[in-house]
Amino acid sequence: APDSIIEVEGVLYFAGKDHIYGLDSNFQAVPITKNIQDIWQGTSSQENTKITYDPKLKRLLCQFGGSDTSVYLFHLDIGEWTKWEYGNSITIDHILVDEDLNINLVKDSGTSLLYDDNVSTNYDGTNSETGLTITRESGWIKLSDSQNHAIIRRLNVKYSATITNGNAQSIIFTLYADGDTNAIWTKTITESSSVTNKIQSLRVSRRAKNFKLKVEATSLANTTGTDQNLATIERLGVEVD
Repeated sequence: APDSIIEVEGVLYFAGKDHIYGLDSNFQAVPITKNIQDIWQGTSSQENTKITYDPKLKRLLCQFGGSDTSVYLFHLDIGEWTKWEYGNSITIDHILVDEDLNINLVKDSGTSLLYDDNVSTNYDGTNSETGLTITRESGWIKLSDSQNHAIIRRLNVKYSATITNGNAQSIIFTLYADGDTNAIWTKTITESSSVTNKIQSLRVSRRAKNFKLKVEATSLANTTGTDQNLATIERLGVEVD
């Protein structure tokens, strides 16, 4: 995967058949995809994988198999993975960083979207692009060193929501367990007015050895202006017995 080879702070990253690796100064190849091994090894066309470095947030943006609908983010500071799905039928061919360190999402047709938290131009009321759906997904998180199941008691979340266009803002939380693609628990938080640093403790009460968490939110906008709803997750915590 020639487009996966990238050097970041003295470490050479590249995609191999079994893992994506980081080659350090001692020429030790360390796999960084252990937490999402099933996803990486289930990726078709691994040779088309592309990796871009985001220097602002110190993360690798990985298009597994050259995917044009989602990107996996490896956060170098904590060594964890999340998944970002573009949503709303948006497809991207390339991710580029410009001289101002901005992330640009580029299509082969020449169309470019600047990745930003703010909408800077009016939405076109003649199409369906009335918002942007962002999905973030963790890797598999081990709950116990033993073979016994643990109990996920609660999901504690601190979040803010900005409501500017009259539409309610929803955040959806979904849990998966032990490699199963079927959800074991889901919860939707909906806010009809703006909130800041709101805290909720959501009851889960599910058993698992390993779990994965997905968070999804859509920023809705007026079709005649740039006003949009924004949702920000300030903190997430899981209570386990």
